[in-house]
Amino acid sequence: MIEISQVFSNIHHDNEILKLLDSNSDELHLSRIELSKNRMRKNSKNGLDLGMNFPSGTHLHDGDVLKVNENLIVIKQMPEKTIVLKLKNNVSNDELILLGHIIGNRHKAIQLQKEKIFFPIINDAELEIFKNLFHKTNSIESIEIEERIFSPSDGADVHEH
Repeated sequence: MIEISQVFSNIHHDNEILKLLDSNSDELHLSRIELSKNRMRKNSKNGLDLGMNFPSGTHLHDGDVLKVNENLIVIKQMPEKTIVLKLKNNVSNDELILLGHIIGNRHKAIQLQKEKIFFPIINDAELEIFKNLFHKTNSIESIEIEERIFSPSDGADVHEH
């Protein structure tokens, strides 16, 4: 097992690292939940046995680069099922508050993108549940399931009581 305790760089924030990546670079595919773990053991795409032990509070991100000797391993977040709410134009503040309450009451992290709200689901049956929960709102143009890389908007993934 190869031990790793720090992130070397990130391909989305460091253009110089892109120059170092080549056909010998490796990948490590992780779920969003695994990205939040600071200790785990996983095999890379090329079969390297990696033991990761990051400092407490470390959170991995899609595109992070780990360095093992001279080898670079790029973290790839795996897509997951999400519900996509496409909002109508000129949605009232009251409607937005109601949508936030409904989604928040289900303890869902959200990702905001222009007129769309994304949140992760476990299975397709949740689509019908949310359609029923949103039936009294007049602010949704469409609601559907999409497989995507989900990354909560800043401050939209906190769950405390």
